[in-house]
This record gives sequence, structure tokens and C-alpha cells, in this order.
Amino acid sequence: MTQFKLDNFDNENWNYRPLLYTVISLMICFLTWATFSEIDQQVRAVGRIVPSGQSKLIQHLEGGIVDRILVKEGQRVQQGDPLFQVRNQGAASELEGSRIALEALDIRTKRLQAELDAKDDFSLDDGQLGDGLEEIAKNEILLFKSRSQAYHEKVGVFKERENQKALKLDELKAQLTNLQAERKIAQDQLAINEKLKRSGAISESRYLDSKSRVSDFNTRIGSLEKSIPVTKAELEEVRRQVKELSQQQKTDIIDEMNKVELDRQRLQEKIKAEKDQVDRTALFAPVTGLVNKIYINTVGGVVKPGAVLAEIIPLEDSLIVEARMQTKDRGLVWNGLPASIKVTAYDSTMYGRIRGTITEISADSLTDDSGAVFYRVKITLDPESLKGFQPIYPGMSVEANILSGKTSILRAIFKPLLRLQQNALREP
Repeated sequence: MTQFKLDNFDNENWNYRPLLYTVISLMICFLTWATFSEIDQQVRAVGRIVPSGQSKLIQHLEGGIVDRILVKEGQRVQQGDPLFQVRNQGAASELEGSRIALEALDIRTKRLQAELDAKDDFSLDDGQLGDGLEEIAKNEILLFKSRSQAYHEKVGVFKERENQKALKLDELKAQLTNLQAERKIAQDQLAINEKLKRSGAISESRYLDSKSRVSDFNTRIGSLEKSIPVTKAELEEVRRQVKELSQQQKTDIIDEMNKVELDRQRLQEKIKAEKDQVDRTALFAPVTGLVNKIYINTVGGVVKPGAVLAEIIPLEDSLIVEARMQTKDRGLVWNGLPASIKVTAYDSTMYGRIRGTITEISADSLTDDSGAVFYRVKITLDPESLKGFQPIYPGMSVEANILSGKTSILRAIFKPLLRLQQNALREP
């Protein structure tokens, strides 16, 4: 067709032919170049700089009253810097109550030791007593006297029985001795009467009386000899009961002292935990970062247990880009693709761009409050690219160009036209 037109040029238009040849040659060169030359195919996403780790929430375990607020929103803090001072009045009261309870156990231990040592008296120096312990000490002293009196009364009963048994045993022994002496006399008298009876000097009845008397002594002595061992056994039993009472008293006291010691150990652990609560009046920054949000701004305000007081964005964690990508571009983007990041706070023509790599794409599309549908893309920043770049902070807005592949220049030129043609041919 071109050749036909050239053939119809008349001689007077001959001067335009070189220009026409030049234009046609340039078009052919351009189309050839555009067909075989490739450019980067880019997918655009917008987002912001965020820390790779989660924001740190500052909480108070027990709650309390806010005494001081030491930071402001947007302030940079170092790890260990104080943020708040919160006074836990309940923990302080519990600690004081536990301290009094511990000292009361110490007083009880002293009272039990005095009972174990069988002391006659138990007293405490008022100057050594802490606040709130006077009544406790008074009760322990009264308890010592009451228990001591009860114990001595029990011992007194056994001692009285012991004395009675001992006296009875002595009486039985004395009776036995006397009866044995009297029996000896009666036996001697019987021997004399027996001789007199043979000679006829005394009557038979008198002789029988002497013999009956000796027999009576034998009976009485035999009864005493049986009673003495029984009484002696009863005396030993009473003495054993006295010893058993004393030993049982000591055993009960030692058992009670052991229980008190266990209570002391538990209470000491409780005091340690309560002291930690009281000492936790200051809340410190767990990481170096920026105070993003303060949730309580009233000095004297009440903080509930576990309530969040502030949010800190870590700065020492590596920073990444969290961007939104249109759903139509999902088929062009996958993990591992490179990206070019423009920080909108800085002029890219002066400071350049930051290189990055796609590391995560949301499994499904997301919808924000406005109804916009998108895919969340996370881009890891190249540390070498950050060297010499301006400081970047969490929250900065960015524009990310994701390099999804190569395409020819000719295809890039005709792609909008082809899309327009497809839309034009679509039925309404």
C-alpha cells in the first residue's frame, strides 16, 4: 500500500520522499526496539513503616492509684526509663497485715519456748513490740498462764495420787513389819504353851488359843504380802502417768512450734511477694522505642489490675513496610519479589529509594472500615539500602513499587488500548 502511494507521487512532490523514507525508517526502528526491549513491570502499593515486632503494652499487674506520669505521647524512651508511678494502697495494707502476723508468730514461738522450758513466768518487753502487737502480746501472756495453770493442775492431781499410793505402801510395809514381830512373839508363846500342855500345866483351850493367834497372824501377813505388790504397781503406774503427761505436754508444744515455723515460712514468702507488689510503684520501659499512646492522663486516677497504661513502638526491632495492594494485582505478586520503597517524608529525587523484598502476603483479601478491599503485603527493608538514608520511624507513609517481572515496551504501550478494546466489546 505504501509502495502504491509512492508510485503516485508526481515529480513536483519528489522533494518529500527522503523525509517520508526517514519517518518510515524511524517507525520501523522504534517498533523493532519496542518489541524486543523490556522494562520492569511494577505493581504499586501504599502503606507505612511498622516495627517487625509487636508494640509493647505497658500494664500494671495489681492496679492502683497513678501518682506520676513521666512521659508524653511521641516521646522517645530508652529501655529501663521510668514511665509511670502507681501506688498500690491495697498491697501496702496487706504487707503491713502480714508483717504484724509474722511478728505475732514470733511472739507465739517465744511463748511456746517458755512452756517447753517449763518456766514459771513469761513476759515481753513493751519497747520491743511493734505497732498493733500490744494486744497480741497480752493475749499470749494470758494464754501462757492459762495453759501453765491447766498443766500444773493435771500434774497436781497425779502427784496427789502418787503421794497417796506411796503413803499406803509405807503403811502396808509398816503393818507387815509389826505383824511379823507380833507373830514371832505368838509363835514363841505357842511353843511354851505346847510344853506346858504336855506337862498338864495349862488347859487344852489355852493352848488352842495360842495356836489360833499364830494362825491369825499368818493370815494377816499373807494378805499384806499380796497387797504390797499391788500397791507398788499402782504407785509405779501413777508415776508413769506423770512422766507421760510431761512428755505429752512437750510433744504437743513441739508439734505446735513446728506448725508455727511452717506458718512463718509461708508468711515470709507471702511478705516477699507483697513487698514486690509494693516496690512495683514505678513502671519502666521494656524496650527502647517511641511512646505511641498513653491511655491514662489523670494523676490520681485509679488503674484496674492488668489495665494498659501506654503503648510503646520498639525502635531497636527491625522496621518493615506494611502496605496495601489492589486485589487485581494479586496474580502478579508473590513472596521474594524485589520492591522499591519511596518514603513520602523525604524527596526521592534527593535521597533516593530503599530496596526491599516481599516476605508476606495475606492469605485472603481484607476489608477496612471504609469498605475498601485489599491484600496486606509485608516488605522487609534491605539493611545495606538503609545505610546513609535519612532516619525512618514507625508510622511514616511509603509508596512501594513491586517489581513483578519484565514486559516489552510495545506491550506496555498497547496494554491500555487492549484493555479499552476488551471493555468496549463487552455486552452492557
